[in-house]
Amino acid sequence: MKNHSFVHTIKVCALSAALAVFLSSCAMQSAKTGLSTDTAFGPLTQSTAQYRQLVNTSDTDSQYQAMILLARSYITSGDLASAKAIVSDLNGLAITPLQQDEAKIVSALINVNENNLIEAASTLEKVNALTLPKQAEAYYHQLNSRVQGNLYKQTGNKDNLLKAYESQKVLVDLVDDDSKKTVLNETVKNLELLGQNDLSLELERATDPLDSGYFEYAIIDSSKNRGAKQELLNQFADKYPSHPLNQLINARSAALETLAPAADSAASNALPQLKNGDEVAVILPLSGRFVEMVGKPAQLGILAALKDRSEKVNVTFYDSNVLTMDQIINAANQKGTAFILGAVLKPEVSDLIASGTKIPAIVYNKVEAIPDNIWYFDLSPDYEGALAAAKMMRDNRQDPVIFASSAAKNQRAAQGFNQLWSKVKHQNATVCSFETVTDAGTSVTNCPISGKDCAYINANAMEAAAVKTKLPSSMPVYLTASSNPGLNNSSLEIAMSGAHLGDSPWMLTDTPIKQSLFNAMPKANALVQRIFATAYDSVNTAFNLNNLNQNKADVLHGLTGDIQINGHLIETAPLWVIAGTAR
Repeated sequence: MKNHSFVHTIKVCALSAALAVFLSSCAMQSAKTGLSTDTAFGPLTQSTAQYRQLVNTSDTDSQYQAMILLARSYITSGDLASAKAIVSDLNGLAITPLQQDEAKIVSALINVNENNLIEAASTLEKVNALTLPKQAEAYYHQLNSRVQGNLYKQTGNKDNLLKAYESQKVLVDLVDDDSKKTVLNETVKNLELLGQNDLSLELERATDPLDSGYFEYAIIDSSKNRGAKQELLNQFADKYPSHPLNQLINARSAALETLAPAADSAASNALPQLKNGDEVAVILPLSGRFVEMVGKPAQLGILAALKDRSEKVNVTFYDSNVLTMDQIINAANQKGTAFILGAVLKPEVSDLIASGTKIPAIVYNKVEAIPDNIWYFDLSPDYEGALAAAKMMRDNRQDPVIFASSAAKNQRAAQGFNQLWSKVKHQNATVCSFETVTDAGTSVTNCPISGKDCAYINANAMEAAAVKTKLPSSMPVYLTASSNPGLNNSSLEIAMSGAHLGDSPWMLTDTPIKQSLFNAMPKANALVQRIFATAYDSVNTAFNLNNLNQNKADVLHGLTGDIQINGHLIETAPLWVIAGTAR
């Protein structure tokens, strides 16, 4: 099993969500037209297998950039050995100084994922960022600021904060307006870690008005006196009329009237977070009829995640099929348990909530009235449908039609789609239902699809294929987890070729860790695979819960997707691929 250092990916390698939007404007070019440096450091929109194919089919001018994309894809999936091999090839092929700098950036990414932050920082210092194209330069400064910020957390050396600031200051001018506020807020947040005394010293030393503005703003913002802060912020705009931080002034000024003092606010917003040496309780059905479908894959996922991390925790597994929830919570309390994971089945989650426990918990099912100490992954069909609606909106679709099996879960997905669609678009999408695979294709004939610009199908793979083959070939089709049996490049998937298929990265790519699950559970179906991935990600989320909450732009690259915290929901963004393509 490969070592998947997801904790370092979130803290250092992952671009902020807002910055990722900016970089997404750099769409992948075909090998025929040539790949650019900006493309090589743009978003990863394809699977590792597709990037391998891109390397094999690229022309001489494009192959170097294709190799960078492949190396980054390997890093994201945790296959660092393959990434190192690519970097070795890149170093051998590098001719121009720009290519040498590109190889250094990828090498630094690998160092970060191995927690070699000092080596990563040293490598990045050798890059001539001034010669990088715009998007690549933005990627470099985002990475460098994260590395330096995390070095400060490890060493307490405030020089690292100043180095992070230097990169963030440049990054502000490289991103679009939607991303500027995110970068500016992160810059101020880092500077405030210097403390009032050091900030005052830096302000005295500053000779550039740009630097003076940053240091003075950080001093003002760190003040606990709300009245004085408001007045000083008003003066700041007059003193530094062209400073980029003025973008934050209006929003902050309006909010200050209702904010609690900074210290109280920080304390109330802090979430619990798993750490070395903690006691963890895992609640799963480890016997009975749900053990093979739910209990065992969740247990394997948790054990795999703990093995892949350097942190050590004490884990006790509790069989919810044998013990009552009160018995489990009493035993957990006696052990001084710091965190609870598991509770996959809805009755388990309901019983956990009913127990009134105050122990922080991450569960794998949604129920109503979630208490303050519980966070959840949503594997429900409602959430699946909402993810499809969100994807269609990003693709600028205007008038979709939904085809859904009459099965309860498929109808719930259609409802989840329309709940989000109507909220944003102020109208429901047409829903056409069918009973069986036999009449799935017929439902297209009976459905008013004239004028519709896309279709969402929520049904099993055979039903989805039957519907898709009857739709006009020019109509974009969207599928989600219900239609994905978990067997990549299967005959069913080939039958749905050309459709947009959205599911967790784990379900759409073949990796060493996925093979390890099949070795343990050769008959693992799609549900078993998803339970494993969710359990795996719950461990890494528990170690980063407060980090994710404090920095809403941060993401954790997990098996289930890019993870962010939204209230008590642990959001997972699916990977979208074209069905029928090699992965």
